[in-house]
Amino acid sequence: MNLAQLKYFQHLAYVRHYTRAAADLFITQPTLSHAISTLSEELGVELFHKCGREIVLTAEGKAFLSHVERALKELDAGVEELQLLKGKTSGKIEIGAVASVRSHFVPAAIRAFRETEGPYAEFELFQGFTASLSERFNEGFYDLLVVGPSDIPNTERILLFYQELAVAVRSDSLLARRPYVTLSDLAGENVVTYRPGTAVGDLATKFLNEHDAPVDNMHLIRNCDDEVTMGAQVIDDGLAALTIVNSNLPINPKLIILPLKVSGAQEFYPLYLVYRKNDQLSPAARKFIEMLKTFNAPKYTRADYGGLPD
Repeated sequence: MNLAQLKYFQHLAYVRHYTRAAADLFITQPTLSHAISTLSEELGVELFHKCGREIVLTAEGKAFLSHVERALKELDAGVEELQLLKGKTSGKIEIGAVASVRSHFVPAAIRAFRETEGPYAEFELFQGFTASLSERFNEGFYDLLVVGPSDIPNTERILLFYQELAVAVRSDSLLARRPYVTLSDLAGENVVTYRPGTAVGDLATKFLNEHDAPVDNMHLIRNCDDEVTMGAQVIDDGLAALTIVNSNLPINPKLIILPLKVSGAQEFYPLYLVYRKNDQLSPAARKFIEMLKTFNAPKYTRADYGGLPD
């Protein structure tokens, strides 16, 4: 048993997928499989079992993980203490984040942190939907979350910023000629948007109801979990999409994003910092959370969208 095996085991337990875990760890999948298999043989127990497309911890794996986490945290704490004695902020910071903030907000926050604290802290990012990340966080995974609306016991939640709701159409749509659209303009259109039962989908339902959207006069298709899928349906099928404007939405000359001139559209989807009350965090993680509380991230912009005209 060695330190690399324990780190591989811990990360695989978080990610639950060999291919993704191997990519995150910058090793090949056979290397990861061999390391876990060897560890299981040495311990004399099975650590994982397959569940659909994912792998999950066995009872023995869960028991072992708690000890591995404590051991690795102690080692990290030792390294951090030595670095602090040298005036450096180091250690691992584990962030669970929705996909739409991984290419803009989170990198900007990490750059700002490193500008003040130096390059010594190690950041590990885990992507998922708000519901799945919240569930894992409640089980003890991650130091903090950047997610949509959630209700996790014994946590603090701080609003970071909002994402805007807009309408995406194909370039040959009659709507594409307009400077903006209203919900009434979508009457008679085939409109795709977020699936009910998700954080953003439930917020979309509330938004449509509160603003008397003409849902009876539009063909509303609610089968999407993300902007990538919606963008593809706009480009390939000519649908209109009621979508958040973020980096997941494809940049394509056939896709036109139109501002939605409706009250509340520009502050549609709130993103929150979530962290546990009285958690035993590393000094680096505590400092990062404190920085995020007042961090003024640059607004997300894209060349193909200018927002509502003045």
